[in-house]
Amino acid sequence: MQIKYSWLQSYFKDNLPESEKLAEILTLKSFEVELVEKVGGDWLFNIALLPNRIPDASGHIGLAREI
Repeated sequence: MQIKYSWLQSYFKDNLPESEKLAEILTLKSFEVELVEKVGGDWLFNIALLPNRIPDASGHIGLAREI
């Protein structure tokens, strides 16, 4: 799943951690962050979801809830 940092930020009032720190947090929450790259002025996360996490975290809202 590919998701932009700015999309995740739109679900929060406070600022999210920097992209590398956020990738670390997601990895600790059982997500496999395969790639973090800067695209234009935004960061793009390529995240592999484990099969047991698809029902609750397969979209932007589910991923934001886990953060």
